[in-house]
Amino acid sequence: MGMSAGELRIRLDDNLINGDFARITDLLDEYLPGLPPGDPSTERVVRALRVAYIGHRVLELDAEDFGAAADCPDLPEVTRAVLRQAGAPRSPGEPLGQLSSLQTIMQVQLELLQLHYASDRFGRVLEVLHLIGEYLPLLAWEPVLGNAGNPHTIARRLDAVDATWVRRPQPCPRTAKPFYARRDARNAVKTGPASRRDPDAAWLTYVKEQRGGLADLLHACGLCGEDTLAGTTAVAGAPCGIEPTSDERGTLPERLASISGFKKSLPIRQRNTAPIGHGYSVPDRAALDDAWQRSRQSITDRDYCPLDLSDLDERAPFPGLATLIRYWGDLDEVPEPTELVPQIGDAINRLLFAPDAVSGESEAR
Repeated sequence: MGMSAGELRIRLDDNLINGDFARITDLLDEYLPGLPPGDPSTERVVRALRVAYIGHRVLELDAEDFGAAADCPDLPEVTRAVLRQAGAPRSPGEPLGQLSSLQTIMQVQLELLQLHYASDRFGRVLEVLHLIGEYLPLLAWEPVLGNAGNPHTIARRLDAVDATWVRRPQPCPRTAKPFYARRDARNAVKTGPASRRDPDAAWLTYVKEQRGGLADLLHACGLCGEDTLAGTTAVAGAPCGIEPTSDERGTLPERLASISGFKKSLPIRQRNTAPIGHGYSVPDRAALDDAWQRSRQSITDRDYCPLDLSDLDERAPFPGLATLIRYWGDLDEVPEPTELVPQIGDAINRLLFAPDAVSGESEAR
């Protein structure tokens, strides 16, 4: 005899709280064969399985899958809206999501930081911090570009200026960025309307593999100019035109210099220096808290970071990170974590344990 609905609920509760959607999927796979084919309760479990799979994709930050997930009718509209805004489109015809703005995906990452930290999944915490750092330069450039790395608009900017590093094989004389980094920028250009390649394939390659390289380039280019900040790799040389104009600069160089401090911080280095696969030598809670406290102090002690974070609530994981993200992105408000995980968990509960679902399951058994 298979598992009853009551037994399923008991076994699901802790996993729903912890957001362990992989385990929830396993439990539903175990429960499903005991239900009669074609019964309404069977259909609800199948739908709950789909929602659990979406939850797993969220935990894995597989943003290319968010667009399809946003079409799921069993999720509340507020959840679907966040998935659309945080998603990375697989083709030029899909909503731009995080290519338009990184603010929502940053909020999703803040939620996952809290979830993994509370569940003692510190290896996953380091992974999320690393992803935040990888795309922070694009967040900083967002007010200048009007987007967060849309390849079509990036292509127009590169074509409109004397961006010599896009077309020449030698390193840029001002940032010393090597050929492989400029290759990513050229590939970004190739996803534009004039591309001779399959546009969908070129677009997906850029989104999944080359956008991080463009963020790295823009990080260096944004630090170029007469007022180059100490500690960058920029050197003298003819400007290429991709660097921000005098009207665009504003606080961009200072914010990018502060991002450099975060990308070199102890938590990021703890992941990057771990042995094979970044899976070993994961710090415990005390070591991670200490590393962040020292890193935050180092970041805010710099002249180009005007923030005083000494009075923040120390009970929160990574206190001050959201405030720093607001500064780095020149945002109007401090980003708040999303609530995707509990919203997805509630959707699974409704499908499985709403009064009509429970009565249907009882009758079927």
